[in-house]
Amino acid sequence: MNAVVRIIECFGLPGSGKTTFCNGLSPCSLIIRASALDSYIWQELSFLQKASLCAETVRLYFSTCLMTARAVIELGLWRSPRVVGRTLQLPLQRCWFHRRLAAALRDGADTIIFDQGMMQILWSLLDDARVPPPSPAKLSTIIHSLYAGMPVMFFFFDLDAREAAQRISKRRDGLSRFDGRAEEANAMHLAQSESLMPRLLKAATDLHIPVGTILAKQAPCLVQREGASMIRSMRVDGAPEP
Repeated sequence: MNAVVRIIECFGLPGSGKTTFCNGLSPCSLIIRASALDSYIWQELSFLQKASLCAETVRLYFSTCLMTARAVIELGLWRSPRVVGRTLQLPLQRCWFHRRLAAALRDGADTIIFDQGMMQILWSLLDDARVPPPSPAKLSTIIHSLYAGMPVMFFFFDLDAREAAQRISKRRDGLSRFDGRAEEANAMHLAQSESLMPRLLKAATDLHIPVGTILAKQAPCLVQREGASMIRSMRVDGAPEP
């Protein structure tokens, strides 16, 4: 899309403060708060809406459909039927991003901030499948198919596994698969998956997608100030080539 709209996608371990950060942003008519997981949009659609979205996805992003099917095989995700289904929905998320960009243009917005997006979903899929962490080169291929031509930047919320588990244990309204589990179990699980984060970030930077790091251990006011500064200074020339 020939858009001036910027997409900022938050990314990091569960409990690192992505949603809290987005909720704390000062209201601004030029910023749209969104989530690629909006109440699990697929479940909210009627049959006809699902059919329309599937048809639009295949028409616009056929190569992305092929790439995600290939990823299921190459990355060993086929071992988990649940993960396979969620992986094959990634092209639908790509199409939904396209729709949100078009809506933002109509509304006169210049920035869309996702508290979670396709990058977070990709981490979740790989973590849930418990497969060996793929190389940045393999991940770059998948990420490129999802974000090609999109003016996107990632905000990485840097937080260690132990503190992330502590934060999750204190949540009362979380919706992730980690909520309601014992803190120690989450700490061990997240520690085993920590190596996924730098690989995904390396894959993104190899595609020249801008990545800003936010130290999630800072006081909330500092996190907000740092993030707001990044938003103001963000450039829109970081989209991977289509």
